Amino acid sequence: MVKHLISIDNTGETFHCAEDVNILAAMEKSLCYGIPVGCRNGGCGACK
Repeated sequence: MVKHLISIDNTGETFHCAEDVNILAAMEKSLCYGIPVGCRNGGCGACK
């Protein structure tokens, strides 16, 4: 399984994400908070 290193430029946070895992789920599992999370289905626009 391939893992990618994700970097959030505005906070300097980095975390790993497997190719079959949602990036927001991997971010939360890694206790990173650089990307706002709202409704989790695209309706509220918090993740834009």
